[in-house]
Amino acid sequence: MSRPEPVQRERILGWGLSGLVLLFLAMDAGGKLIAPAQMIAYSPPIGIPAEPGLYQQLGVILAVCALLYAVPRTAVLGAILLTAIWAAQSRCTGGWAARCSATPCSACIWA
Repeated sequence: MSRPEPVQRERILGWGLSGLVLLFLAMDAGGKLIAPAQMIAYSPPIGIPAEPGLYQQLGVILAVCALLYAVPRTAVLGAILLTAIWAAQSRCTGGWAARCSATPCSACIWA
């Protein structure tokens, strides 16, 4: 068995990272579309209104951005929108936890 060329390995790594990011985005969007009661109950302390409709709208926006990222022709637009969503999310919720989760995800998108 021959070793893959560096370009082929990089391409496989890129597809793998993109697939992993898309999997996490699908889980996040699905969770927001379902809007479980526990998630809604814990949202007022961090400054988010306790309205299921808001989470469902965020889930739709996230799903559309993930679909844009999944299509190769619109992947750059999807990456820009997802990076903007994560930046706004970490800015609004504050704290290091939001920033520490948004930064690696953005890095994987742009890798």
